[in-house]
Amino acid sequence: SEIGTAITGTITNPLTASVIAPGAVAGTGGGSGLPKDFALEQNFPNPFNPATTIRYDLPRGANVVMEVFNTAGQRVAVLVNESLPAGIHQVTFDARSLSSGAYFYRLQAGDFQETKKMLLVR
Repeated sequence: SEIGTAITGTITNPLTASVIAPGAVAGTGGGSGLPKDFALEQNFPNPFNPATTIRYDLPRGANVVMEVFNTAGQRVAVLVNESLPAGIHQVTFDARSLSSGAYFYRLQAGDFQETKKMLLVR
């Protein structure tokens, strides 16, 4: 996997990734606690300095790509690039090597795609 690969600049220990609620065994019924829909949450804190956490929900396993872009549309980091199980996931992004400003993070999981804005303030 390519977790935390910096595209431009140097990001030291850019993130940690974790599964908050891993997928349940198929056929265990409706009370599994799995998300019903794909979702990308707003990062927190926002604005942030230097690190922020991004949570996302996967109702089923999927190939997941999460990337960060600057306002010029240049990719500045790849946070996740791997197949993940259903569940509630989060990644912590450390942007200490980036300058202040607005950034966009995009989640692609299967056919789902969503982009949100975050603000790095020094």
